[in-house]
Amino acid sequence: MKAGRAGSAGKFAAVQVRELWSDEERVHLRPGHFWVCELGDAGGKGSPIMHRDGSPITFEKRTQFEGSRFEKGDFAILIRRYLNRTADDAQGLTFVPWQESAGETLIVNSSELRYVGFNMTRLGGPPQPVGKRAMRGARLLAVPAGTSVTQPVKYVPGLKDDERIRAVCETT
Repeated sequence: MKAGRAGSAGKFAAVQVRELWSDEERVHLRPGHFWVCELGDAGGKGSPIMHRDGSPITFEKRTQFEGSRFEKGDFAILIRRYLNRTADDAQGLTFVPWQESAGETLIVNSSELRYVGFNMTRLGGPPQPVGKRAMRGARLLAVPAGTSVTQPVKYVPGLKDDERIRAVCETT
């Protein structure tokens, strides 16, 4: 994926799967398998592309950087968080935030991004700010009756988005 197409911080993105993280993930393995991440803000300007000395970090030859392999022309993309599929959803459409190790920087090679900017519906957890004033914490969503604010937060992509992402991942 080219630098201009890397998306912006806060967008959800699909990452091509090359190997499984764990045996638990195997239950969801089928053609087009992908991971979901939320893009980070690498320089405080809304871009997930990591910079050094004011310029995007690019690579001139095969290089290991922060534990990932990069080829000439690839960019390092900052990930805010990964989301894992839950074992209790046989369709593999329910995701929960993955907890990285303290101080760990999550990055992905730009060449592994397959789809950027799809929607994920948030289920459960505490109410979230809404509206223009939300960034200042002025308003909160009402908690629907019967919803526990202590249940874990889960995310679900739209079925059409899942199908599109899988189709892209199958062909690359």
